[in-house]
Amino acid sequence: MRIAGAWRCMSWANNLASPARRRLAFAMSFGTRILGALIVACSLGVQGAGLSKKFWFGGPEIFPIDHQVHSLNVADLDGDGRKDILVINIRRSRLNILYNRTGLKPLEVKKRDSRGVNHLPPDSRFELDSMSTELRVVGVTVGDFDGDQKPDIALYGEPRQLQFIRNAGKRQWDDPVVWELDEGVMGSNGIRKGDLNGDKRDDVLLLTGTAVLFFAQAKDGGLEEPKKIPFHGAVQAMDIVDLNADGRNDLLLINWDSRNPMRVRLQGKNGRLGPEVQHRMPRLRSFNPSNIDADDALELVNVLQQSGRVQIAEFSRQKDNRGFTSSPLWLNPLPNTSASSRGMTWADVNQDGFTDVAYAEPKSGAMRILERNEDGHFSEARTFPSLSGITQVQVSDWNNNKQQEFFVFSPEEKQIGVTEYKNGARLAFPELLPLAGKPVAFVVGRFGKDEHVAAAVLVDKDGKRALELHRAGKKADTITLSDEFRSSPSRMFFHDIDQDGFNDLVFLTPYEKIQVIRYAENSNHEEIDLFPPGGAVSKPIYGIADLNGDSKPELLLPQKNFVRAVVLEQKKGTKSWNFRVSDQINGSKRNSQVGAIAFRKAKKESKLYLLDEGNQSLSICGLGKDDVWKVEQDVELPVADFHSLESIQVGNDQNTLGFLGLNTVAWMTSGETGWEIDKSSSYETAVENGRLIDSISGDLNNDGRTDVIFLEGLRNHIEIAVYWANRLESVVRWRVFEQQTFRGARTRNPEPREAVIEDFTGDGRNDLAILVHDRVLLYPQEK
Repeated sequence: MRIAGAWRCMSWANNLASPARRRLAFAMSFGTRILGALIVACSLGVQGAGLSKKFWFGGPEIFPIDHQVHSLNVADLDGDGRKDILVINIRRSRLNILYNRTGLKPLEVKKRDSRGVNHLPPDSRFELDSMSTELRVVGVTVGDFDGDQKPDIALYGEPRQLQFIRNAGKRQWDDPVVWELDEGVMGSNGIRKGDLNGDKRDDVLLLTGTAVLFFAQAKDGGLEEPKKIPFHGAVQAMDIVDLNADGRNDLLLINWDSRNPMRVRLQGKNGRLGPEVQHRMPRLRSFNPSNIDADDALELVNVLQQSGRVQIAEFSRQKDNRGFTSSPLWLNPLPNTSASSRGMTWADVNQDGFTDVAYAEPKSGAMRILERNEDGHFSEARTFPSLSGITQVQVSDWNNNKQQEFFVFSPEEKQIGVTEYKNGARLAFPELLPLAGKPVAFVVGRFGKDEHVAAAVLVDKDGKRALELHRAGKKADTITLSDEFRSSPSRMFFHDIDQDGFNDLVFLTPYEKIQVIRYAENSNHEEIDLFPPGGAVSKPIYGIADLNGDSKPELLLPQKNFVRAVVLEQKKGTKSWNFRVSDQINGSKRNSQVGAIAFRKAKKESKLYLLDEGNQSLSICGLGKDDVWKVEQDVELPVADFHSLESIQVGNDQNTLGFLGLNTVAWMTSGETGWEIDKSSSYETAVENGRLIDSISGDLNNDGRTDVIFLEGLRNHIEIAVYWANRLESVVRWRVFEQQTFRGARTRNPEPREAVIEDFTGDGRNDLAILVHDRVLLYPQEK
């Protein structure tokens, strides 16, 4: 339905819609004039619908404070039933509080400032007070953080501190409770309050450079010690909002400059946050989650960074099922480590049939276990003491007791240890393997199907290399290697590279030959070293897959933008060996760069998966009717900084891929649907050369529906729009102030810069307060 607007806009003795309108203005010290709206009435005729929207405002009432004030917060701070305003005064290192005195006798007006008409006294509705602090306050939030039904204050400032200030009542405040922090908070968008664990209490969240600090409210009041909620990549803002309309608050993370600016973590029934899902959309200038169409779900009113246009998006369940194309990439960020590598692996650690994760904290000497819960996501990590500097973790049933043993390799401590997850409850401190030298690399596996599992360790002793084979309950076997074996491999693994039915040991080293210790039944192991087809590579990556269906897997080696399947063969009549290329799979694009490989063997159709780092995508390869392996589909990924890719089991679905990165665990299941953010409509300001910078939502004409209020920053307008017929329609706008400009004038920051909707007059109707320059302007809603 097309909305045809018949405008009738009036103010007290002026017409705001007319270019020749009269202006009631106050001179200000920065050369601007505040425009008095006083009463604004606008009706919008909707063709065929008979809808009439009217907005009436008085004011503006003016409350000067100071330059650079920011962070509008509203609460009844003194318990008198009236809404007060709190802002940060960064210049004076204080919090300014505007106590609401509606209905009370006006305070005595102080003598006018000697500096003249440019410094008028404030209106009488609010009484200005302040709270001093020695912090350079960056962000503040107000909520009931001790359960006494009075709003308290939580603020962050430099030096790095969170301060919790308890409301003692009658405009009195207790001394702050202080937490010293290791990291700084990301600006005023870096502190929020809300119930993020389902206990119906206000909690505090702080956004740092590597994690969200979650200060849960204790049952007996006050804030508990913080827990870290890691995230992937960079995050610059956050919000706490019920996105999926299930009655539980979710965590919304924002990176303004990312091509996936919105990341969502939904709160589950158990009060825990689910995995992080990143959503693709244009880069954002601001976001405003709000229910503007009067249904049960929220819409996202987003101002786009590049154009300044508005995109209305809906957070909804995916309806289509297109295999991996429609599947979300579930991210489980890990606590950031400054180490260059950390040991981690997929494994069913508790023997419940689902794949869990074990990973190391290299800097703190700990191992952590992430177990899957009933919804397929991870429970809270369990931490156990271990070696420090662990770079490799492997899991296997070493002693044949149907329990998984954990092997950990610490180059820092020059040790390899083994431990067991006893009864699914405790990971004991590792028992060290008796090594005869310094460990260089290791792997757990077996040479033959009937042999016991061995921990194969490449050791260095006085400059000479040897291979130690440690089996449970037995003395280690040692294989002395030749003097030519001097490399320090980055990858070591078991694989039947010559397809003779017995596994061999393969070593990959950057820029060097592939080295093989070929298994022989008579223990006469043979050392072989060869350059891979195409030459040495800088980043040794491999995969193992049975591409030709003969039950003899080939070794897959990436080269440039393709992957080659190779088999080690001995030349007939000689003792020399060479690699035979049995197949080649070309990447989908010229700049494809394979970072990890996984293979899923199936009766009907096997698939090969390539993590394409060059295009940040997952290439799905299949065997065509011409018996040629080729890329069938590219699935774009929100992130691709992973070093491992493998087929895992989550729930009853076998077709799940697991991704491991330095600070992230992720997975995606073919055909699984999640939540998506879809654009439903758009909006653009009609202000000539104007640019929208932010928006808020609320009912500003007492009709029970949510209106959207936009802040237009270049030409200094307030613009009100209503949602009708699946789109936003502009209803009224006015210019907040005018300032003289001239060629070459210094560009000022966008104004107005903040706004809030609340009933400040106590008449049951919402009013509009905005922050502009050094003052708060209040537009009371009129009948």
